[in-house]
Amino acid sequence: MVEGPGCTRNGKRIQQAVGCRVVDRGHIHPEQIIKIIINRRLLEAFSVGKECFLIWGPKLKPETDNDESQSTARDNDDVGLRLHFGMNGSLQARKVKNNVAPSSGPHWKKISLRLHFQSTSHDVVVEAYDTTVQFPVNTTSARAKLSKLCCVDVCSALKLVPLKQEDGARSLQTLC
Repeated sequence: MVEGPGCTRNGKRIQQAVGCRVVDRGHIHPEQIIKIIINRRLLEAFSVGKECFLIWGPKLKPETDNDESQSTARDNDDVGLRLHFGMNGSLQARKVKNNVAPSSGPHWKKISLRLHFQSTSHDVVVEAYDTTVQFPVNTTSARAKLSKLCCVDVCSALKLVPLKQEDGARSLQTLC
């Protein structure tokens, strides 16, 4: 069963894709999300409890300038995705060479999410198995959840702890 430490590890695995943009190598799964996240740069990846959130920034211009492509208001908004690992969920994130076919993964697990990220120095393939994928999610709510629960999530790397100062005033201190 995936508990807090397992989800935290999964969130750290995805960190190698932060700053990379999603590209279509013909392996994105589920296919319904392609049009929304293609050519977006992953801004944040964080975990809270048994959930992991991925947040992308506004759409980037495609590598090939095409005058026919028109951006919509939604293309300028951040977009979020939520992964919930449940009882048996798992995640793999690995650096790959260009145009490498995705792994088949464990034969007993069902693929829930497969994304291909590209940066100038490397490509990263992220695959989640037996995981609930919720898309899109409200990015403001996801960030608020992190802020609210990071101090009680014992596995989170970011901790805000109350600190009593000499004068009796209280403040928050980050403990990493």
